[in-house]
Amino acid sequence: MYWLYGYRLCSFMLALGLGIGVVALGVQTLTSWGFVLVDSKKDFDVLYAGVGIVVGIVTVMSTVLKLIADSCHRPVPIIIELVWLPMLSVSWVAVAIMTAVENGRNFRDAACDDEDAIANGICVDVGPIIGLSAAVSSTLLLYWLVLLLVAVARARRGTAIWTSPVLKDKGFKTSGDLEADNSGEVA
Repeated sequence: MYWLYGYRLCSFMLALGLGIGVVALGVQTLTSWGFVLVDSKKDFDVLYAGVGIVVGIVTVMSTVLKLIADSCHRPVPIIIELVWLPMLSVSWVAVAIMTAVENGRNFRDAACDDEDAIANGICVDVGPIIGLSAAVSSTLLLYWLVLLLVAVARARRGTAIWTSPVLKDKGFKTSGDLEADNSGEVA
């Protein structure tokens, strides 16, 4: 099961990088929106940028905390990942949908066809926000699906691993193995 840990690590790192990208684009959009509001008194709705920033920060923090817990030999059980990852993924889908809908409201007549260069910048950032949000969502959902299939397959063979973490050295460990490792005994 070394491959599952490697796949988990790659999925988390990819989600981490893409999430940071959405946070950066969201901050840029909110900053530009402030200039558009002051300069031209246009009413733009950029709630999607704020939601993207929040979901990005939650993704970054939860992913980093999981990786820190792994490195401190206190890994997260599979059941927690199976519950948390779909919620996070649905949040990213919501960011992508909100971005597309609000962009349609902001630029009704033509896509990114405004005389204001800053407003055009907001419009141009919409595509990457939608794409990165969808990529994070699909990355997390794909890892969730693989983890669920592996856990169900192992449970059908008689080895319930729902409370076991995914580890790099032996694949899955039971809670008894973890206690033995912490006490110095051999399981």
